[in-house]
Amino acid sequence: MDIKLVNSHDRFFKSVFSDKAVVKNLFENYIPREIMKKYDLDTLKLKKDSFVNGELKEYFSDLLFEVESLGKREYVYFLFEHKSYKDGNVTVQMLTYVLEIWRKKGKNEKLPIVFPIVFYHGKEKWEENLCLEDKIYGYDELSPENKRYVPRYEVFLFNVSDMTDEEIKGVAKLKWTLMIFRDIMRISGELLEKRLVSIYREVHQDEDYYLSILTYVVNVKEDFNKENIRVLAKDIGKIDGRGGKMAMTLAQTWMAEGKMEGKAEGKAEFLIKVLNNRFGTISKKLEMMIFMSDSNDLEKVLDKIFVMESIEEVERILR
Repeated sequence: MDIKLVNSHDRFFKSVFSDKAVVKNLFENYIPREIMKKYDLDTLKLKKDSFVNGELKEYFSDLLFEVESLGKREYVYFLFEHKSYKDGNVTVQMLTYVLEIWRKKGKNEKLPIVFPIVFYHGKEKWEENLCLEDKIYGYDELSPENKRYVPRYEVFLFNVSDMTDEEIKGVAKLKWTLMIFRDIMRISGELLEKRLVSIYREVHQDEDYYLSILTYVVNVKEDFNKENIRVLAKDIGKIDGRGGKMAMTLAQTWMAEGKMEGKAEGKAEFLIKVLNNRFGTISKKLEMMIFMSDSNDLEKVLDKIFVMESIEEVERILR
């Protein structure tokens, strides 16, 4: 498993699905109505908790959302895990997360319902159900009486890989994200370049989102090179001058060089751009701190950038 590649997938996943509006739209379009009809999506909240321990953070990601039941002051949780490869142990992994959520509750509190959802976009077909009992040796041979004492549990598999263009729906940010995840390892750099032009035409007002897509593509797509970026800049420059300039000055410098030459400068420039957009223009002192940081420290900040609430959190990591 290429950990750097997995981290790039996870970072883009978190950058998009930390947006409550996108997750709400996903629920409305893709999660069965029988599940969602009891819950008030206007109360949706992203929880800061992570249930992946320190040793596993480079392999796994998790996002947890809380929502109220309609007409009741009770909460349920929706737990997301992203997979870019087929993982036969994901059912046990998700159960571990659920148990950790419950463990953190008070001794006398009732345990909340937790719906586990795996977001998958790998190359391999993933058709089997994600049922815990399928992982337990000899379960099918147990009598109904004995099965009462063995946990039963199923994970909802949200498989983007098998979706057609017609099946992909929702607001622009959700729709294009699903298409990029589906196609990133399947179509050529040239076709992806054309896809990026279409995306820019629809979402060019959301510069942060478009930059996150470009970053993801350059970090993951091996055959997406400087020439692709040059042509992309020319094409989106025809839509508006800002787009062409953005692609050339940002993508060609900090993304293309960061990918092809392994320079930390590319990560530093990207981080400064995102921080300026999120928190307003940052101080020259912090800019210098970022440029003086090594690649590993920049990675730590980038992993958390979309859930950070203040500049101070960045400074604590880089000190």
